[in-house]
Amino acid sequence: MKTTLLAFFSFAGILLHGQSDAATKAREHMFRALTVADGIFIKDLETNISHSPWEALAYMEEGSMLTMDDLNEAVPDYYYFQDNNLLQLKLIDAKNPEGFGTDLTIPYRIDGGETILLINPKANKVEDSWDILYLDKNYMALDMGDIRVFFIHTIIKE
Repeated sequence: MKTTLLAFFSFAGILLHGQSDAATKAREHMFRALTVADGIFIKDLETNISHSPWEALAYMEEGSMLTMDDLNEAVPDYYYFQDNNLLQLKLIDAKNPEGFGTDLTIPYRIDGGETILLINPKANKVEDSWDILYLDKNYMALDMGDIRVFFIHTIIKE
C-alpha cells in the first residue's frame, strides 16, 4: 500500500511539474514577444493576421515591462482582421463579463508590413495605429500605445 501511494504521489508530482513548466514557458514566450526581446517577428502577415479571429490573452503597460511579474491577464476582447480590410472588434461588457458590450467594425490597412492603421471612414483619415511586434500562425503581439497586448486565435463569434 505504501509503495502504491508513493508511486501515485511521485507521478502526480511529475505531472504537476510538467504543467508548471509548460505554464512558465508560455509566460516566457508572451513576455519575450511583448518586450521584443528577440526582435520584431512577423511571418506571413496577410495569411496569419486574417486566418481567424484573435482573443486578447495578456498585456503589459508601457514603462513597466521589466520582468514576467509585469505580465497581466487581459480581458478576452475579440479582434477579427477580415480579408476585406475590416476589423470586427468586440469588447467585453464591464457589467456582464460573459458577454460583449461594444461591437465595432473599423476599416484598417497595413502600412509598411509592421503597422496596422485604423481608419475613420467618415473623415477618411487614420485615427490610431498599432505596431505589430510578433505574428505567427498561433500568436500575435501588438503595441497599442500605452499597452502591449498578446493574442491567441479563437473561434468566429457572431
